[in-house]
Amino acid sequence: MRKLWPVLLIALLAALPAWGLRIMTGDAVVVSEPVNDDLLAAGNRVTISAPVQGDLLLFAQQGRLESTVQGSAIMVAQTLTVIGEIKGSGYAAGDQVSWEGKVGRNLSLAGNTVQLTPGARVARDLFLAGARATISGAISGQLQAAAGDLDLQGQVGQSATVRGDRLALGPSARVGGDLVYTSSVPAEIAGSAVIGGRVRYQERKDGGGATARWVFHLFRIVAALGFLLVTLLAAFLLPLPLGHAAEEIQRQPWLALGVGALVLIVTPIAALLAAITIVGLPLALLIMVIWGLWLYIANVVVAAFVGAAIFRAARTRSVHLAAAAIIGALVLIALGWVPVLGTLVRLAVVLFGLGAVAMTAWWLTHGRPAARMVPPAAPTMLVTAPPPPEPPAAT
Repeated sequence: MRKLWPVLLIALLAALPAWGLRIMTGDAVVVSEPVNDDLLAAGNRVTISAPVQGDLLLFAQQGRLESTVQGSAIMVAQTLTVIGEIKGSGYAAGDQVSWEGKVGRNLSLAGNTVQLTPGARVARDLFLAGARATISGAISGQLQAAAGDLDLQGQVGQSATVRGDRLALGPSARVGGDLVYTSSVPAEIAGSAVIGGRVRYQERKDGGGATARWVFHLFRIVAALGFLLVTLLAAFLLPLPLGHAAEEIQRQPWLALGVGALVLIVTPIAALLAAITIVGLPLALLIMVIWGLWLYIANVVVAAFVGAAIFRAARTRSVHLAAAAIIGALVLIALGWVPVLGTLVRLAVVLFGLGAVAMTAWWLTHGRPAARMVPPAAPTMLVTAPPPPEPPAAT
């Protein structure tokens, strides 16, 4: 899974040109007519039942692909079902992932429960990470999997490399090359299973290191999924404050950075001072809880800002807040997985985000000129910011 983040970033950037990207958002999104461009579909429930000629970006709580995607697809959903066909490569993550369709190139899957049904077909390689996985389809290339519990009932054209706690090969399992697996116990291999190469078993002696690694990767995927869902909900439920906060970074970036650094330093000190006395202990706990939520919201705000900046660079005049926020969240997730650079990115996100949230809270509680408010009737964030309000006339 270490190879996943650059692939996601490259695929995302390849799909971003605004002139070739169609955006569909809402609570329930149903694509029932053919799409001749790249498609971004985001919502609580998203169903793609018509062909997509370009690439597909799908983000939802419940996602379903029933048609054909001519390009590649990146899909993130709590519950994801794919019964269509992807001509390019597929990248999917979710709590429950059920893959029943075909993939023309490579397929990367991550989730708590991952299932490839007997009708699933992968033309090249399959990369899989999950707590529980069942593979009953056909893989023409290699299989690389990290799973706590993996049942192989289908066919692998070349070699299979598996790390985890338990591996079982059913009666219909076929592996064209070598089977290499690392586990604490030998694999359960049915007598009628066919393995074309050698079987190499490496007993796990690292005290659960292999399991810890795939749990880490799975946690990272699930955390990314949660961040995308929270970002999507915030864009639909809180468009005004989210739009304001993102605009603050655009309008006054250095002020947002300074305020964010001040909040980052002062808040823990205030909580510590409050905790010195028994009476102030509940207040200290409350401050830390609010501060933790504040840190998380800061990421959502910066995601909206980054997405708007991308669309602005593509010369798009305006864009739906949800679309900008999702695109920005994807970029932050991808950059956050890069060693060293990810640490710097996360620090910058926290500083700018905390400052923007603090400044927005001040404006919303103490009043702000109406000209700088996002229109409540349209939950969109203007990529090209309106001019600042005129100063009040001297009296």
